[in-house]
Amino acid sequence: RGDDEADLRSFVLDKCADAIDKLRGIRSIAVEEDGTFHPNAGCHVMSRNFVNFDTMKAIVKLPHDSGPVQLLHMMANCAKIQTQVRRSEKKHLNEAYKLVKYKMEGPQSKIRIQTEAEKAFVMLQSAIGRHHFPDHSLRQQMSNAIDGASQILSAVEQHAREGSGHGQVAMQATLFRRSIFSSLWGENDGVLNQIGGVTQAMATRLKENGVSTFADAMNSSEEEIVKACGVPPSFANSLRAAASKILQRTLRLSACTKEKDDGGIELHVKLGRRVAGGTGGESGGEKVVSY
Repeated sequence: RGDDEADLRSFVLDKCADAIDKLRGIRSIAVEEDGTFHPNAGCHVMSRNFVNFDTMKAIVKLPHDSGPVQLLHMMANCAKIQTQVRRSEKKHLNEAYKLVKYKMEGPQSKIRIQTEAEKAFVMLQSAIGRHHFPDHSLRQQMSNAIDGASQILSAVEQHAREGSGHGQVAMQATLFRRSIFSSLWGENDGVLNQIGGVTQAMATRLKENGVSTFADAMNSSEEEIVKACGVPPSFANSLRAAASKILQRTLRLSACTKEKDDGGIELHVKLGRRVAGGTGGESGGEKVVSY
């Protein structure tokens, strides 16, 4: 019994030492000369965002000039994002790959989605492009992948800010998270694919026909929208109604500075709700915050 306890103690100590060495290797902990150690920024980021060691290791290895492609590949290789590739999914994934913004290396005509990382690469971009998968399981997996990606990007942003000090990485992680939530890669992508049911391909065809903003959609006729993207009249009407609803309730943000009696500067931020077509231009009240 004594030998068993000694072996167990030795096994646990070896595992702890191995874990400490790994964390030290990615600078998530600092070890003092007397053998004591304390957590660094990376360790706090791991615990706050529930990311495992392998994910944190990938975050730490990101180049200082990382862009969306590097972030996309990094996340696609994280187990938190990946799911098994089923045979029945491959056709849908290969079709979705043709529509995504960023491509994998190699001759495009020969690329077929085979691995879990390749699937995650397509799923993340398909979510931003609002691609509709006919397979319910793929839609659920895409939703889960976005949740995981949001956590990882939050960890990337925090580590860049608190640990590495790489401002470019922090900015790109913030922009990528914005892309996930807005379904837009950038300012030139238009805004209509933020409306449910409007895919990236449909938004592109609408933009080619002069319909790129909510106001354009609201002011276009049913026939113009049907002709632009080949949708049923009922969908064209629902698109116009959704755009109208968005435009009827918008927010207006303004800010100004005022000098205080003690010589300091006070920042006033005013947020008001504007209702299109309403008398007086605003309703719903205003909120003013001073700093």
